[in-house]
Amino acid sequence: MKRLFFIAIAGVVFFSLGCDPDKKAEKYFIEGNQKFKQNDFKGAEAFYDKAIKAKPDYAEAYKQRGRARYNQKETKEALNDFTKAIEFDKNMAEAYYNRGTIYFYMNDVENACKDFRKAKELKYPYVDDNYKICNYYN
Repeated sequence: MKRLFFIAIAGVVFFSLGCDPDKKAEKYFIEGNQKFKQNDFKGAEAFYDKAIKAKPDYAEAYKQRGRARYNQKETKEALNDFTKAIEFDKNMAEAYYNRGTIYFYMNDVENACKDFRKAKELKYPYVDDNYKICNYYN
């Protein structure tokens, strides 16, 4: 009887952990990162999609999906993802930097410089060279 009780409790715990959207989202996010590191950007995007579906306000997943999409030349979709990441986390410096980079390549220097300024304000370490470019346009 004790064994049956233990199995029942273990099943409930296991089932409840499997249904936790945050844990599910994190699992998909980690799998997406593994695909990203293997340069499988399409595979990474698919896992980030699942992470976002499990947790619709997952800013980091939007940012990473944006990076995966950018690497697949899906510029507008990447721009939308970086914007969504910023919407959910106003202090995500890398999302500002990445979005600024896309704006710059789209010849939208004004918005690029706004994002580079914000990334610099948030102390993003790789923004300095891009930020200097803005001095030539202002």
